[in-house]
Amino acid sequence: ITSKAVDASNYEKVILEFWFSGDVQSSCYLYVKYRMNETSPWKDITPWDVPITFDFADWFRIGINCCPGGCGDALQINWTCFGYYFRSFYLDDVKIYSQTNNPPDTPTIDGPTSGKVGVEYNYTFHAVDPEYDNVYYYIDWGDGTNTSWIGPYTHCTNVTVNHTWSEKRNYIITAKAMDICGAEGPEGTLEVTMPKNKQSSVSTVPVMIVCGLFPRVNDTTITYWSLVWRTILKDEFRGYIGKITLYGFTGGPLS
Repeated sequence: ITSKAVDASNYEKVILEFWFSGDVQSSCYLYVKYRMNETSPWKDITPWDVPITFDFADWFRIGINCCPGGCGDALQINWTCFGYYFRSFYLDDVKIYSQTNNPPDTPTIDGPTSGKVGVEYNYTFHAVDPEYDNVYYYIDWGDGTNTSWIGPYTHCTNVTVNHTWSEKRNYIITAKAMDICGAEGPEGTLEVTMPKNKQSSVSTVPVMIVCGLFPRVNDTTITYWSLVWRTILKDEFRGYIGKITLYGFTGGPLS
């Protein structure tokens, strides 16, 4: 069964609705196709891949996406049923009407929010399109580089892209999604920090080795002490911190 032609050149998306029923003894496969005019090829829009079995009656709703350029000046729909032992089928209440195209939602960005320069990091982008259109992504890495438009990808699918930064500072990743009809959604952002590398090391540096004991005289006792070592903690942010420890033989560390 083929419908009469309708002018849908001003619409990039239309909705097809119909009632289909049949008297089937075994099973049949129902295929739905469309073409934009008499010279264009038929395009399959069947939304199922399983046979319809036995007696059935159901209402169907199928979206037709003709982006870009519109659905043609002589849009036609074709229904074909293949099967065994079916006596009849019925098509009724066919409607074709335009559908408003909406842009994809704000994409989410998932990945590390801090790291080191020169290291490659993976980020995952995820956007949902209200009409289930495939989407493109535009990703700006905040360092003067971007991916341009990449895709298309199935909507609501995770897309992973990697990037490497070369300078130590904060960056804002900005991403937006666009459907195949050219409708762009709002931007999503993620701040990433590439701080200066903290390189700390602890070393024990001998500054004076005392090979003897030096007396310290109190009123009634003599205490011997020696200068043992000086420990230097080297830290890029805190400079040099020195510590001198004195050990005595008569009662622990001496001040």
